[in-house]
Amino acid sequence: MWQNNRLDLARMAPLLFLLMWGSGAIFVKAGLQEASVLSFLLVRSLGALLVMILMVVIFKKGEVRSFQLLTWKSWLNIVLVGIFLQVLYQGFFFSSIAYGLSPGMLAIVLGCQPLLTPLLAFERIGVKGYCVLLFGFTGLVIAILGGGKIDVITLPGVISALLAVLAMTIGTILQKRTHVNVIGSVLAQYCVSSFVFTIAVLLFSFEVNPSLQFVFSAIWMILVVSVGAILLLVFMLNNDKASKVAALFFLVPVITYTLDYLVYDTPVTLMTFGGGIMVVASLLTYRKIA
Repeated sequence: MWQNNRLDLARMAPLLFLLMWGSGAIFVKAGLQEASVLSFLLVRSLGALLVMILMVVIFKKGEVRSFQLLTWKSWLNIVLVGIFLQVLYQGFFFSSIAYGLSPGMLAIVLGCQPLLTPLLAFERIGVKGYCVLLFGFTGLVIAILGGGKIDVITLPGVISALLAVLAMTIGTILQKRTHVNVIGSVLAQYCVSSFVFTIAVLLFSFEVNPSLQFVFSAIWMILVVSVGAILLLVFMLNNDKASKVAALFFLVPVITYTLDYLVYDTPVTLMTFGGGIMVVASLLTYRKIA
């Protein structure tokens, strides 16, 4: 029974992850209208940490004791994953939006991750694998250009986005090499990020307007993105190649455009549709050959 549930989750994880992760940028932008970057990051991290502690108490009571068996190398790896995924990536991602970088340009920069991951992880995917990934990246660029969402480009925003994609790539590779179960790994990540952001806010300032918009954005980012999507990401990394998981990020903008069309009836251009087809085709092909 447990094995069947695990197989069902493995099949559903990519789609669920994309739906959850793809919603993040919308709620980050909404939340940053009512709070500073560091303040929003602290609220998000502390909220996610609280949820993870509750999950450990309810579902994994022996999780904390299992940490005592880890070697110092395992502890170092866990801390580094927390720094790269939850501190550096999230910090630079939030900053790129705060600096006014357009969603399209941000998506193009972050779309480099599937190309960087096999290189930095030293995964052998062959010429065919890289050609398929390049085809997917081309489709991503075409889809974004068709949506016309690259009108604002700022140097601080681009630099932040580049640092974000580098941090995310390194973080996912390190997570792949972390031999701790899903809940324990995510709990440790938020312990690290909560500590770092608490120190940062104490050094600077805590600026939050507790409006309904901020509260809803924070709750969504905590439950859906920071807990739900991250748990699924770690689960997939524990069960598949880092490059195959990274390739999913090509689809994030496509999912966002689809949600915009279904919810807001936003027009979808032929370029966006064609680019989306290219992305889906490349992803399906790559997951078969990788």
